[in-house]
Amino acid sequence: MANIFVHEVIKIYFKLNNSWVPRDKKLLKIIFEVDIILYELIKASLKEQDLNQKIKICHDILVYVLRLMVENLTHGISRSFRFNII
Repeated sequence: MANIFVHEVIKIYFKLNNSWVPRDKKLLKIIFEVDIILYELIKASLKEQDLNQKIKICHDILVYVLRLMVENLTHGISRSFRFNII
């Protein structure tokens, strides 16, 4: 379930940046090229086996992406946001 959450947050990341959402098999490659911090967080969440630690990393990923959204909003960029989180 946590991996599904991470996948949806990645798609939201692309939507927030007004970018096309790549196919699933290219998501991590594109994230690596665009945002190394987010890539490292995602990589850590995929490697983590301990559920509590995985939840903490998922929280960190969400906070990171939402912080980007707030920064975009404070810089006067208005967008319509559509969240498809399961």
